[in-house]
Amino acid sequence: MGVGQGNGAGPATYAFLSAILIKVLASLGYGVVFTTALSLITFNTVCSMFVDDCDLWQSATDVNEKGEDVLEKMQEAVATWEGCLAASGGALSPQKSFWYLIDYRWTGDKWVYRTKEEMPATIQMHDEQGSMHTLQRHEPTHPEKALGMHNAPDGSMESFEIDDAGEQI
Repeated sequence: MGVGQGNGAGPATYAFLSAILIKVLASLGYGVVFTTALSLITFNTVCSMFVDDCDLWQSATDVNEKGEDVLEKMQEAVATWEGCLAASGGALSPQKSFWYLIDYRWTGDKWVYRTKEEMPATIQMHDEQGSMHTLQRHEPTHPEKALGMHNAPDGSMESFEIDDAGEQI
């Protein structure tokens, strides 16, 4: 996507095109609503971006929605983002993409993250050649490297390696 690496107009062109793609997703109702803790100011956002990295966000529309209820809307958001990129000459990289599904359950005395086993789900996307791929999904406690640092939705920043048997080393 864009005018090519090294072109002086590259950053401005990328920002302009990205703003259009974000506006498309926002106009279709994708994204999240945040309310600030102290001032109670509410704002909507679709994603966070830095250079060519993008985190798409999708949330429930009320507190009674479960993680599974958000899944279909997130798949639609990924497909829409993918379609917008393809229309502009770009493509997503399934190998560089991953996702989290975050929901909680009450244990009787505290809230804990629901696991992948409690909420089985997949998100898929096409690669540049049009082949469909299932994206890697992580637990909310799993830190993944993004923008040069490891972080996870639960705030964890510790990275670790997984061996061939799936065990932490």
